[in-house]
Amino acid sequence: MGGNFKVRGLDKSPGVWYYIDALKIVYLYGVKMTDKCVDFCKALCDDTRQKIMEMLREREMCVGDIANAFRLSQPTISHHLNILKSANVVKSRKEGKLVYYSLNPDNIQECCGMLIARFVPEMTCTVEKEP
Repeated sequence: MGGNFKVRGLDKSPGVWYYIDALKIVYLYGVKMTDKCVDFCKALCDDTRQKIMEMLREREMCVGDIANAFRLSQPTISHHLNILKSANVVKSRKEGKLVYYSLNPDNIQECCGMLIARFVPEMTCTVEKEP
């Protein structure tokens, strides 16, 4: 992802949207909220999925480890992970018989930036890499 960033300085012009993409700001003119970001919001509307994301913020995990932490069945956790994966919030990699999940920071960053641009237009946006 390239490091930590501070966001400030969104242009107040109507119809101009911004999202942060790595080290640059991308401008979207006259584009409505994408289906990708709508799916992102739907995936976040469940407390269990938010807690899974908090766990994955620390490290990648397999379904069994996540299920043990929640005391929920593996099929239930798999269901939540499939929703997060279909919304591109998490990504997976297979190692032998196990599937490991981790957050997809690029998509999270893009969708959060679009939400800020859409619903907090008074914010200004520049991107500065923190030391």
